[in-house]
Amino acid sequence: MHSGPGDGRGSGPCRRWTAIQAATLNVARTFKKDKDYGSVEPGKVADLSIVEGDPLQDIWMTQNVKMVIWTEGHRYRIQKI
Repeated sequence: MHSGPGDGRGSGPCRRWTAIQAATLNVARTFKKDKDYGSVEPGKVADLSIVEGDPLQDIWMTQNVKMVIWTEGHRYRIQKI
């Protein structure tokens, strides 16, 4: 199977991991908020998107959101949002 350069599948797991970091940790660093945001670690604030699939295998799985969990502890299935 041929994957084109822009489809997110042919670029390898390292490149997809870099894209995920660019949208999370690197944004927090840019705004000097990485002490509290940008990664999932004890003591940090975290809003989580639960996806079905592996974004490191196919970056488009980041669009397959099944649940969102906000820091206040509320869970929402995507159908309720």
